[in-house]
Amino acid sequence: MIPSGLSREEVDFLRHLKLPFLLAWETSLPGSHIDFGQVDCARMVTERLLMSGHERLAFLGGFEASLDELKKTGIHEALESVGKCSKDLVEFPLPLDDGSAEEVFAELISQKPRFTAVIAADDGIAARFAQYLSTRTGMRVPETTSVASFHQYPFPCWIQKALSTVNFDFFEAGRRAADSLARASMTGETPTNVPLPGTIVDGATIGGRPILTVHKSASSAS
Repeated sequence: MIPSGLSREEVDFLRHLKLPFLLAWETSLPGSHIDFGQVDCARMVTERLLMSGHERLAFLGGFEASLDELKKTGIHEALESVGKCSKDLVEFPLPLDDGSAEEVFAELISQKPRFTAVIAADDGIAARFAQYLSTRTGMRVPETTSVASFHQYPFPCWIQKALSTVNFDFFEAGRRAADSLARASMTGETPTNVPLPGTIVDGATIGGRPILTVHKSASSAS
């Protein structure tokens, strides 16, 4: 079951009926779930950016609220592990209206000091942002801005650099979930969690923190 929109009371009702079920991802709701390790994956992605020298990070959300929260939890954990505050991560949620996405992108890159790395909640968002940078600003990924994301969609690499992302094997998750539910329905046992942690995929969109050159004006130079 998709956890979004489910209440604890609805889950308790299913448990009362002794109807086997699995929640589709990690959640605070009671019951077994598929564990993609999204918090851990987001933490590792952020740690890689921090180790590459990036200090000013932005998060592009708007994929799915509960999944976004899991990823933000991992990002915050990584920041706190190096003594940074949660407020050091600036969030830019994308609206449901795709036509407004470029306004959000423009706001993000206009911030001062500018962000040197952006973590997107989903490959689709990351691909649109990278395309916006290259076609509207002349900024280059990863030379001027690093981009990391999640879900490893196949299509972005056909038109731009392969994204540095995280692969969640949804096909295998579905197969294992079906096995768990079938076994539970035959034995009467409660379905067990399905652990299937994501895999970090090295792409070409994470680089070191760029050195920002300050250009002096003619008057100040003299």
